[in-house]
Amino acid sequence: MSVSQVLNNISDSFFANEHDKIMYFSMPKELMYNLPDEITRRTHIIDLATEFNPLAPFCDILLHCKPTKEAIHQHAYSVQEPTLQSFFANGIADERYDLIICNEIDYEKHRMQATLLELMRQFCTEYFLILNAHLMSKGAIEFLSKLVCTEFPGKIIFCFDSERIETAESFLDNFYQTIENHKNFFDITEYEAGEPHSHEQKDVPPLTFDTIFRPLHNCRLMVTPTQGVSLCRRFEPLLQSIPLTKDELHRIYFEIALLYYYSHNYDNVPYYLDKITREQNDDELTILSLICYLY
Repeated sequence: MSVSQVLNNISDSFFANEHDKIMYFSMPKELMYNLPDEITRRTHIIDLATEFNPLAPFCDILLHCKPTKEAIHQHAYSVQEPTLQSFFANGIADERYDLIICNEIDYEKHRMQATLLELMRQFCTEYFLILNAHLMSKGAIEFLSKLVCTEFPGKIIFCFDSERIETAESFLDNFYQTIENHKNFFDITEYEAGEPHSHEQKDVPPLTFDTIFRPLHNCRLMVTPTQGVSLCRRFEPLLQSIPLTKDELHRIYFEIALLYYYSHNYDNVPYYLDKITREQNDDELTILSLICYLY
């Protein structure tokens, strides 16, 4: 049986079963990028190699599904509602007027995930294919572990690059070992990819102020600081090679400092605040950074 027939049979069976909501594939990268053409049902493709939203792919799914303002208002923790309303309306979260207290970060994270889980239950009504699922953050894996116990109308297929699992972080390796014994997990590593199909890997968007600042800012306000720190470590070595104004660079440094603070990596915070305050400007960001530094 060809790999196309295998994938068609598995996916058709999955879509026909109204009780199965989540399925996992593990396959080589070349075969993974053929997968969209092997699935006969219309699915929305989310490639985690090019998406940096908080708790990706789940916030990406909700951005597509467009939860209503009324539902967000009904289920959101009151101080988080403006963040959620603005994020789902514009793709970027509005700044909060209150300060998230560090020792309340776990509670804030719990309330945020509870709201997003309820929105997934109500509004995830379509079919989604997640490529490069091995790039999910620790927070996304935790969220997925809750989602599998939740009824929702749509279906989601997660596709892991089998060649990247061996070098994955421990939290992902542990999750992978858990799901590989499930009936809805399929290892397709023994099949050849065959001829290339129409779906190809998208290029990562060019790094600009917006493509760096937006995901860091959203991760902070959507209470996913650990994911934000991972993005910081990815972006920070590249900052000097990107044309940024001094103000833009300082705004990025301030987001990095806060993400390290909220993820309890306190030793890294002064380094980035110092990069702002050493300029001795009297703008609002410098003054705020100095207050944080002294605090």
